Amino acid sequence: MDLNKRVKPYDNEKNNKILVEINCTLFNQQDYKYIQQFSDIIANDEDLNKTDSTYVEKFELGNLKIGIYNLTTFEKDLIFITNSNNEKN
Repeated sequence: MDLNKRVKPYDNEKNNKILVEINCTLFNQQDYKYIQQFSDIIANDEDLNKTDSTYVEKFELGNLKIGIYNLTTFEKDLIFITNSNNEKN
């Protein structure tokens, strides 16, 4: 993965599904742990998962500012079960 294509200057146009703002002067070990656990935090947050997947939610987590603009997932398109006749259920 080329980080030059993924990490952009702050003033660039934002077209992210999830945007995390980090203040480097306040960033600490706990913020690092939040980033490491971010996918679990999102997956287990009842408020985030009971609404439409295309909405805007902004909140702070430690010293991180989080903007979630789309939580569409693709596992339903990638995982399927077939029966004994190899028919998709």
